[in-house]
Amino acid sequence: MHYLHLIPSSSWNNGTVRDAIYSLYRDVQQNGGYRYCSERYEQQFLYETSVMLSFVPRQAKDFRLWKELIHDGRIATMTIDKMMPKCFKQAAYYKEWAIRCIKEVDTRWLDYDTVWKAICHKTGNLHGIFDSYGHYEWFSKHADDAMADKAMELEPNLFNKLPRRFRTPERLIHTLEVKREINSYNFILEPNLMTKEVCMALARRDSFYPDIPSERWNRELVEYFTEYGHSLRWLPQLPKKLQTRKLAEKVLKEKPQYFHYLRMEFITPEMSRLLCQKDQDNIRYFKERVMEFQKYTGFQPNSMDVKRISSISGTVMTAADTAV
Repeated sequence: MHYLHLIPSSSWNNGTVRDAIYSLYRDVQQNGGYRYCSERYEQQFLYETSVMLSFVPRQAKDFRLWKELIHDGRIATMTIDKMMPKCFKQAAYYKEWAIRCIKEVDTRWLDYDTVWKAICHKTGNLHGIFDSYGHYEWFSKHADDAMADKAMELEPNLFNKLPRRFRTPERLIHTLEVKREINSYNFILEPNLMTKEVCMALARRDSFYPDIPSERWNRELVEYFTEYGHSLRWLPQLPKKLQTRKLAEKVLKEKPQYFHYLRMEFITPEMSRLLCQKDQDNIRYFKERVMEFQKYTGFQPNSMDVKRISSISGTVMTAADTAV
């Protein structure tokens, strides 16, 4: 800083000025912990930068310099704004700022192209739009189907926050097909969106299942879910009257822990024995078939409680073999 007056004016350009600003920024961070301490470190950085810039010729600190600083993102835009000359604070500046952090820029500076670039730049900008009343109002008025599709491609968890005119079954299907994680806890769907095609998309995704209206279920949908919904997380929602033997076989083969969602006639005595041998707590699900269980395993009805069976663990097979 003490030798700035010795630097020839011809040595300054946008690149050298930018490097000098970054050097001052690093020094303040290292010496004072600018990011983690109070505003006085920012004030120190702003002061030292203003002193340095006073030795820089005007042509080396034009709008290109400030645009590059914002574009790099190494210094907070709010800090750059405090040291940037007012003469450069025009539409181009605010649009560049909006691309980096849209929620910090007033909506009067926004246009379609700027918002598109902002949501593509980082998903945080989408949250900034949807969490700010003014920005959400702008989105509701000016966004089109292409922008809504792009938003869902980048952040499907915001589907519920889309303006109502964009919340369609077709866009929901597109959203479900995006290869991004969806937080099922917040992904609550309105019943009118749960068309047959949406339900099929849920089965293909097979990661979570919002409430499916009971009237939506039919044999065609059951067949589709049986083929694609391998997790079987949808099984608790399926009306039991629509269960099929094919589905029961799939459950007992791939997810036997879900057997208690099945109608009892789909579970053979042999399968009952195996399920109870694997986990004796399962016996409580067979109260409707006490006599069959007694005949096949040799246990008396009054002995069928978890405590007693736990004490004789491992004898279920023997008793069954003896009965046979």
